[in-house]
Amino acid sequence: MLMGSTADPVENVKFIDTLLRLGVSYHFEDDIKNQLETIFTSHHNIFSENHHDLNSTLIVVHGEDILEEALVFSTGHLKLLAKKSSPYLAKQIANALDQPFNKCPPRLAARTYISFYEEDDSRNEALLNFAKLDFN
Repeated sequence: MLMGSTADPVENVKFIDTLLRLGVSYHFEDDIKNQLETIFTSHHNIFSENHHDLNSTLIVVHGEDILEEALVFSTGHLKLLAKKSSPYLAKQIANALDQPFNKCPPRLAARTYISFYEEDDSRNEALLNFAKLDFN
């Protein structure tokens, strides 16, 4: 069972996201796969009900213009949100806008997230130490 696993699927997904961002998810690949399969299976009805809607959404998105508009819209709103947020959250938003996770080299993303995670009041100290050791 995955370290940090709970009965709450949202918390499990958040934990998996943290493992990924800290750069240590490769140690738990089988556990993560099992957790995600369990979550998907236990919430199959939710996914099945929305399946037709997801297909419709994919058909509506014809070109990059819509994606570009979405990017401009979301970037603007995130910048406004950063101005109204705590310094901790504002720094994370600014970093996400400057270095999107999917476009950042994994090691750099992990190092950056480790520094953010250190400031998180709800951090798991054992996981933080593990991530630091793994990074070094």
